[in-house]
Amino acid sequence: MSELRWTPVADGVRTAVLPEASMNVVVVSDNGEALVIDPGATPDRGRTMRAEVRAAGEVVLGVIITHPHWDHVFGLAAFRNVPSYAHTATIDELARAGTRQVDDLRERGFVLPEGFAVPIPTVPVAAPTTIRVGRREVRLDPVGHAHSVGDLVIHIDGVSIVGDLVEVGAPPQLRDADLAGWTAALDHLAETAGPVIIPGHGAVSDHAELDRHRAMFHAALAYRAGTGPIPDGLDLSQLPH
Repeated sequence: MSELRWTPVADGVRTAVLPEASMNVVVVSDNGEALVIDPGATPDRGRTMRAEVRAAGEVVLGVIITHPHWDHVFGLAAFRNVPSYAHTATIDELARAGTRQVDDLRERGFVLPEGFAVPIPTVPVAAPTTIRVGRREVRLDPVGHAHSVGDLVIHIDGVSIVGDLVEVGAPPQLRDADLAGWTAALDHLAETAGPVIIPGHGAVSDHAELDRHRAMFHAALAYRAGTGPIPDGLDLSQLPH
């Protein structure tokens, strides 16, 4: 019996909500092969993910990380023997400062194994790249410093997996953000994203939600420029100084 509740989103694309941080994990599969996108917050969660893919009769070809925050990354520790893809800046950030996230989690009472080493993705993505799963093409689009120092978007057959560039049901988190970069990334997605958008947290959505985010971030830029009121929905005090 599956430990997670999987929801089909499109042909060969399924998602589940992980209990840690209510994050969406995504599996893209075809012809007995699978890619796992954002494998969760702990090695145990990653092992669960791998076992469930195996139980579905699929082989994990690789893992894709949308950005360098712990709830999306630390499950990668269970996939060290397959290629793992991330924005170049995400790889650099995890190598430089990933242990700070480990220390912060432990201070908050989060349990990680003794001697836990931050998993570092192995394949840097610095330019748009296409990989394959089975007979299907999966496009990786590095949008740069937006929600984090290195956000990566994944497109496959009308579905776009956007990490925390879009959050549904909670305010966007700005602590590592570049406001102008995030606004530019959302404008880019308006032109390139498929009709189905899978956010990092919250319900599967569409361009109406993307447009809501765009309006919010454009309003924030106008406020910062002194040409508009304080925007609703964003806590600008979170922005790094």
